[in-house]
Amino acid sequence: MSLPPEHDSGSIGEALDRAFDRMGVYWTGQWPPRQDHFRHWLKWTVSGTAACAAGIAALFIPWMPPLHRQQVTVTVPVASRPALPQTIRNLLRIFSARQVAVQSMVPVYTSYPVVSPSAHSFNLSGTYTIAGVPGTELALVVGQHHQPKSGVLFAGNRPVLSFRVERASTLAAVQRIQPAGAPKLLAGKWLVGGTSQLNSFTAAGPWVYASHRGYWTVLTGLAPAQWNPPPVGQAASNTATIAGLPAQATHALLVEEDSSGLSRGFVSDNQGRSWTPWTLGRVTFSHLVAMYHQYWAIVNGSLRESTNGSTWTTILGVNHARWKVQDFAVNPQDPNTLVASLVPIAGSGIGPVLTTANGGQSWTEIPNFPNLGVAPNDLAVLSNGDMAALVPLAKPVLVEYHQMSQSWQIISVPRQAMGLGTGQLTAAPNGNLVYAAPGGNIYLWSGGPHAWHVIVPPTQTPLNANSASPLEAIGNNQIMAGYQSGWYYFSFPATALTSQA
Repeated sequence: MSLPPEHDSGSIGEALDRAFDRMGVYWTGQWPPRQDHFRHWLKWTVSGTAACAAGIAALFIPWMPPLHRQQVTVTVPVASRPALPQTIRNLLRIFSARQVAVQSMVPVYTSYPVVSPSAHSFNLSGTYTIAGVPGTELALVVGQHHQPKSGVLFAGNRPVLSFRVERASTLAAVQRIQPAGAPKLLAGKWLVGGTSQLNSFTAAGPWVYASHRGYWTVLTGLAPAQWNPPPVGQAASNTATIAGLPAQATHALLVEEDSSGLSRGFVSDNQGRSWTPWTLGRVTFSHLVAMYHQYWAIVNGSLRESTNGSTWTTILGVNHARWKVQDFAVNPQDPNTLVASLVPIAGSGIGPVLTTANGGQSWTEIPNFPNLGVAPNDLAVLSNGDMAALVPLAKPVLVEYHQMSQSWQIISVPRQAMGLGTGQLTAAPNGNLVYAAPGGNIYLWSGGPHAWHVIVPPTQTPLNANSASPLEAIGNNQIMAGYQSGWYYFSFPATALTSQA
């Protein structure tokens, strides 16, 4: 579908919706207070900010019992929790004979652009048994008319079962989620690239462009890095990101972010011997990707592309008062195929995952993204057009969309005991997924044998290391990984995966 024009952020409805967002309270046309109460309240409270806040409180307190202190999440401002509708209580009685506690509720947006969420995701703690599988936490999506739509059951922070709900209490598409199991060791060899901690690197032809703090360099083979200061400004106060175009390896883009969070860029067509400022000025800039003959990045919350690094074209524009692009990925075999995830600016929420097959001329929603209660924060597109996303739960989860069957698969990922955080995800040209886990290990998910393989970090890296970052798959059998101790190349034979399957 083609995206409609942006909404008018100055409208009364938008203003009221932002007020709800700031309070952490959400409503839709399918979950309203009494309409006569709402119209009466709107009539008498639009005259001032204080009266507006009082009207919101007066509306929602009678309908939402107070949230107990132990149920408040510190990351999301919550004013109250909703009483569960009868349809949800009826379903929960089938799953659990004990009391269920509402831990959180976040809005779910399944399309863009929208003002109101199309559903809500409830995080419900308790003791459950669903299709014979026990669990202690349930992520349940509730749609229009308070009807439950889908859910994921967790046990010990690990997803164990997913399902859809039909006719209020009938389950469909029930799928058990297998644990990651013990990954097989991937036989290969580490080579030391250098001893500096990198911000970014990208392979372009025979060279590797890399950045360290506010400095940049062009690497050739295993020759020592010669670090260069930025064209303008002081390296000590900047964070540099650099990328070279694989199809035009002498062309590079250097982006320097200052302490304010704003960035300015410089373009070179001679490997950095001279630089020219880009035309954007100072902007917010992140997620730089260089592939084939062009660059992509998130600029001021929108997804843009550029063939020269200087001038940029928006290919996914958003209403910046309400939305931003969270992440995106490009198909390594077809740069016209991209996926992008959106999140709301105010409050919390799970935005839609969009895809395009024509370079951003039109976007469509990928339906039925698995409800895990949290928006994805790392995307990858596989060579066959499938996509994968990393969901930042207490124990991160991988979800994969199969284009042929138009279905999602939830995949448990391995985890080191000392690892904290989410990690990083990327894809090799052949479709294998590479996951840098908190703790330092790198895991490779092979689409052929459908199994995890582990790459133990180099001996110079401590066992309690952060996840490898940056991370890049160079071809199908080589990985570049950055650690606090430096950056490294890992290579393995093409037969390593099949011989160990």
